[in-house]
This record gives sequence, structure tokens and C-alpha cells, in this order.
Amino acid sequence: MNKELILILGSFNPPTVAHVAMGRVLHDRFPSASVLYLPSNERYLTGWKGLNAGQMMPMEDRVRLLSGAVDPAYAGVSDAEGDAEKTDGRTWNTAEYFRESTGAEVILALGADNLPKLSRWYKGRELAEKYRFAVFCRGTGSLPAELSVYKEHFLFLPFSYEDISSSQVRKAYVEGRLSEVRSQLPENVYLYLSQNSGVYL
Repeated sequence: MNKELILILGSFNPPTVAHVAMGRVLHDRFPSASVLYLPSNERYLTGWKGLNAGQMMPMEDRVRLLSGAVDPAYAGVSDAEGDAEKTDGRTWNTAEYFRESTGAEVILALGADNLPKLSRWYKGRELAEKYRFAVFCRGTGSLPAELSVYKEHFLFLPFSYEDISSSQVRKAYVEGRLSEVRSQLPENVYLYLSQNSGVYL
């Protein structure tokens, strides 16, 4: 295990080309670090994100499709958030699990849209105090006032894929317009959705 471990947090419901690009950006910025995607469990998607069962791709499919889309030379994929013996899916507990089990310095990667909510996460302020963050954003990015005391822990990474949205892909799929968002999807994800009806209802 490398000295630094970057955890890319997200639903990946479904995985998009923007998600794949995150791993490449992080590998380029932290070439000696290990990069690991962590799809959220269904409890998070229903509780925090407010999705119902018909709006969720099964976690095992999200893990499998991400694994097929990401180059293993620069990133891996873990189903740890689906294993209750490892973590309950709360970011604090997930970060602590990987820090303790690997001995690596854990860095958390997420989109800038999560920052206004971060202090409301379970142990959100403790997360900001203890861990470093790589934040994907348009432009220079900024922190909410309540987190500004931890500004040294946040690295903003300009990112040009912010217009790509998993929710837009789900909407297009449900409306029979999947071909319109084909460019937003890795080829294996597009094929999976085009060959499977009823993934999203």
C-alpha cells in the first residue's frame, strides 16, 4: 500500500465519464498515491440522497461497471461500503476503517457541491479537521465559512466535467433517450443500460 490513499466518494449511479476522469486527475496530481473508488451503499442512497429502490442501480453492478471502466493502472474499486463489518457507509467511519486497516494517510475526494453539506455529515467538522480533501470544482473553488479554519486541508482541483450528471443519465434512460447521453457514459456502462430494461424505473 502506498503512503497516501485517496478515496473517491460517490453514488456512481450510474458511473459516468466524469467519474472515470476523476481517477485520472487524482493519479496525475498524486502519482505516488493509491486511488480507490468507493460506491455508496443503498442505505446512503435512500436515506441521504432520498432515492427509492427504482432509482438505484444495485451496488454490485455499480462496483462491477466502475471496475470495467477504470484503468487499473491508476485506480481500483472497492465494495467496502457494502460490507457492514467494515463500515456502515458514513464517511467518517469509512475513512477511519481505511486509515486503520492500511496504515496509509487517507485523502477524501469529492465534488465541490458537497462542501456546503459537509459540516452536517456525521462528524463532519471532525472530518475536516483530521483529513485532507481533494475537491473537484469549476474555477478556483471556495469553502463555506464554517470550514474556513481548515482551509489548509482542502485542495481544489479544476474539473471540466461538471455538466455531466448521473441524474440526467437516469432521466434520459427512463424517457427512452439513452442514446442522447451516450457520450457521458463509459462504453461498458452504456451497453449495460442499453441491454437491460428496468434498471431505473
